[in-house]
Amino acid sequence: MNITWLGHASFRIEVGNQVLLLDPWLAGNPSFDEANRGAAIEGTTHILVTHGHGDHAADAPGISNETGAPVVGIYDWVTWVAARDGLEGAIGMNKGGTVILGNVAVTMVNATHSSSVAGEGAINNIEKRVVVEPVVEIQDEQGRPVVGAKVEFRCPISGPSATFFGASPTLTVDTDKAGRARAAGMSPNTELGTFAIQITVTHEGRTATAMMIQTNAIAPGSPRAKKSIFGWRLLAAIGAGVAAGVVAGARRDSSDTATPTTISVGTVSVGAPR
Repeated sequence: MNITWLGHASFRIEVGNQVLLLDPWLAGNPSFDEANRGAAIEGTTHILVTHGHGDHAADAPGISNETGAPVVGIYDWVTWVAARDGLEGAIGMNKGGTVILGNVAVTMVNATHSSSVAGEGAINNIEKRVVVEPVVEIQDEQGRPVVGAKVEFRCPISGPSATFFGASPTLTVDTDKAGRARAAGMSPNTELGTFAIQITVTHEGRTATAMMIQTNAIAPGSPRAKKSIFGWRLLAAIGAGVAAGVVAGARRDSSDTATPTTISVGTVSVGAPR
């Protein structure tokens, strides 16, 4: 066995005639020389992804399409990304489950961490003032909505960013009876580029955090940009089990009302992979 660290949480694992990439983040990884990309992905047979953060999963779909290696990860994320990017042979599994990849057995174990997936990439059109307002849905470990949780949305204080109601980079909202909180009144600033919205959820002394990436641009970069649901999802660990919430970025202008897309995940059951 040969294990090569590719920077951050990315590894190349060679076992016999198999090559497994773990959380491949190569483009923009400050600890990885992109001149070595070809060597890093050469012969890849499987791509393992622990969760949907961009610094773990961003390059997985592209490498899969380039090499033909299937992506392996948590069932909900794998199903979503395979449909989005047309991935062939993607393998979904669940906590406690084991999949056999040739001569390698991969078991998914529990870890406490938030996870977000950024769909096609959330684009704020600063010229036309069309924005993506985050909508967060928080559920407990039984999949029930958490009412009265405090959700803080925090944008950067400099560089590409946004403010709420034209004044503050932060907004705190309580979840409603459906367990949802909307970051209403968000407006992008005039600086082009990508930025991160820090999301903190607190409820009865428990806290969960996540990060959402958005981009300020002159024109939308996706053909789906007008009045469409952007598949922003946030899986937030809050409670004794792995409870899940959802972030849906609903694109809004003056003529429509944003509606969140919700996916109830709840506590992930332990069992055979699916």
